[in-house]
Amino acid sequence: MALPTLLHRCRRHTDEWLHLLRSMAEPLSYATLSDDEQAYAEQYEELADDGSVTENERKLLIFASTGLGISDERAAELESAVDSWQILIPSEEE
Repeated sequence: MALPTLLHRCRRHTDEWLHLLRSMAEPLSYATLSDDEQAYAEQYEELADDGSVTENERKLLIFASTGLGISDERAAELESAVDSWQILIPSEEE
């Protein structure tokens, strides 16, 4: 294996571990989110259920976050938490 490839793989794994450690240090809970943050997280989970967000879906999310008074930074934090399963959205049956 070439050295640049090996270094790239090591860096990628290091970044993944750092992300995991940061998420463990600052846990988010669905119950501790405001009603507006819960609504945004639910909307994001619904739109990103296939693993990606289309351009039109991103526009809807920006519209939603603006209407809910959620900053771009907070929206990104909520999306990251949903993607990493740090926030688990309760199903409608619960």
